[in-house]
Amino acid sequence: MLTLGVDLASAAAKTAWCLLEWRAGAASVVDVQVGADDSQLLEAAARADHVGVDAPLGWPREFVAMLNQAPRPMAWPEARDALRYRATDHFVKAVTGLWPLSVSSDLIGVVAMRCRSLLAQLVAIEKRCLEVYPAASLHQWALASRGYKGVKGRSVLRQRVGEVLAAAPWLHLDDAAAARVQASDDAFDALLASMSVRAYHAGHVLAEHGCPDDDAAQEGWIVLPAPGSIGRLAEQQT
Repeated sequence: MLTLGVDLASAAAKTAWCLLEWRAGAASVVDVQVGADDSQLLEAAARADHVGVDAPLGWPREFVAMLNQAPRPMAWPEARDALRYRATDHFVKAVTGLWPLSVSSDLIGVVAMRCRSLLAQLVAIEKRCLEVYPAASLHQWALASRGYKGVKGRSVLRQRVGEVLAAAPWLHLDDAAAARVQASDDAFDALLASMSVRAYHAGHVLAEHGCPDDDAAQEGWIVLPAPGSIGRLAEQQT
């Protein structure tokens, strides 16, 4: 099995991807890259069996309905959480205590626009895409999920990489891949995204807890690994 994890940004320079090859009892980084336009992401996706992206796959249903309502001007409600957050965002908050960025009211919305274009192109090559959230995956694996972003977090990033490798002794990185992941939080998030895709396809994820299928289809649904499952990701070949 080959899984592709994508840490999507609004621009190619901050977009990273990681391709993992899974065998019985082990996984290896086949390639990890920082800086990718859509054509490069599609080439990487064509090599993979399964794809996951760290970006919202949709917008809150009530936000979309509000934009389409008549007459105008629109009457925006005072309680705006239903317009800011999707069902999956509320679920992640309830389980992990972490709020995903709001696709309707934060800059992540620009990333979501790129993601929707990419999704259409993935459908054309018959690739289904999962939504993943690296910080929430780290939380579910009982690992620290904050403090490693940006230049100021570089020393923390190296520590986080070491913690993941200690918790996942089945994971193998060559020197070049290790250096890239330790130097870039985007590359590290792409690695976590690829591991999260594996968690889903190996059955080590939380159920959607009754989320209506139409909500998940329209808004997207974040894959949450089962607690403590990081040590079991390479146990079975699927």
